[in-house]
Amino acid sequence: SLPTDPLLAGSDLPYFSDDPYDSDVDTLDGTGDQGWFTHQGCVRRVLETFGLLLSAFAVACLVPGVVAVWTIMGSTLAFLISFILPTSWYLRLRRHKAMNIRKVISLFLLVFSTLCTVGCTYAAILNLSNPSCPLGVRPC
Repeated sequence: SLPTDPLLAGSDLPYFSDDPYDSDVDTLDGTGDQGWFTHQGCVRRVLETFGLLLSAFAVACLVPGVVAVWTIMGSTLAFLISFILPTSWYLRLRRHKAMNIRKVISLFLLVFSTLCTVGCTYAAILNLSNPSCPLGVRPC
């Protein structure tokens, strides 16, 4: 059983074992599932890592240059980090409160920034075929 007082939780409890490969280690939920310490969990992690590396290699081979990657990432992640995530977190924290002007503005900002993200990403994908530095044009 888990102690109710967090100050009583010490290293002598079975789920705080120092040996990560100890087969007697229990999880906090009491199911006995060892997660990635089991053979199936380890194989899954290796396959996920291999899949990520293979997809990164494929993208690196197929994308014409780093400018294309930065364009797509900039059009999606800039709006996501700046507007979409903060407003969605604010609305989630305030979901039980009554509707007020701040929630209305946040909702408008969330919808508008989501539409801008879709539009900018679409424009970035359409412009992938255009060269980033056209021939014959010299910088000043």
